[in-house]
Amino acid sequence: MATIRMDVHPSIMLAFLKSTIQFVLQISFPALLKISLRRAIK
Repeated sequence: MATIRMDVHPSIMLAFLKSTIQFVLQISFPALLKISLRRAIK
């Protein structure tokens, strides 16, 4: 079992969180755009 360390520096956590959000946005945002465009066309 991997234990989550709570003594990790906050700035490292923030940087990780920021990169994760950017990654998710890069993947999901275009997909959502395509879906909404398809619905708009129909």
